Amino acid sequence: MDPKKYTFDFLIPQGPTGPTGPIGATGPAGISSGLLSYGGRYGNVANTLNLSANSPEQVPLTNFSTAANISYNVVNSIVVDQGGVYEITYSLNVSTPTVAILTTIVREDGNDINMTKNTQKVPVGIPVNFSGSLIYSLQEGSVIDLTLSSDIATDVTLNNNASLIVKRVR
Repeated sequence: MDPKKYTFDFLIPQGPTGPTGPIGATGPAGISSGLLSYGGRYGNVANTLNLSANSPEQVPLTNFSTAANISYNVVNSIVVDQGGVYEITYSLNVSTPTVAILTTIVREDGNDINMTKNTQKVPVGIPVNFSGSLIYSLQEGSVIDLTLSSDIATDVTLNNNASLIVKRVR
């Protein structure tokens, strides 16, 4: 046996559990979860827009989704009832009978939100998807809509799935 290594084997007795201590004050409420404001508009029927060259037209969004702190009292638009930071998303599927360069853009109060600008060359008869999203500060009462324009006069078929959605994230 090595004189520097020892093994001890014993039990330390344990007494009964003591009384429960006093209960402290309730802490502050935590951050609430979930979206504070949300809503969206969409089109679920194929439409044709007769676009003039370089003249934006509002995309028809005649249906609306469930909403909180969002109004739909402006045609084809979303009205923000609570200011804050929002995620804005949009999508649109289109086709044209002529080659055209089309541009979609989301507007706030009739002014372009340049970060949403999406320009694509659309071939004849081939459906093309436009979509995008951004985080953006909106004021109470802001009116949001989606527009489409072309570099030439042309008919554009909206292939029944246009949407514009806002979600307040802060």
